Amino acid sequence: MQCSLAYHSLTQANYISDLGIKTTIVSRADYTADSIKDADMVLAAGGDGTFLLAASQIRSSAIPLIGVNTDPEKYV
Repeated sequence: MQCSLAYHSLTQANYISDLGIKTTIVSRADYTADSIKDADMVLAAGGDGTFLLAASQIRSSAIPLIGVNTDPEKYV
């Protein structure tokens, strides 16, 4: 399985890698449909904008998208 991360998040990347899953970190500036074409899933770590950006580039309904709010205290 290969996981593409929509936002640079070393904590999530290290955890996922430790599980034996190949990860690719893609910054917002470089995140395109081509950058995730081989991904089995996408993890968007950031806020609403990061999640929406990730969703807009996924071209297959077979690729699940998981969103992680990295600053939940900001929106309490």
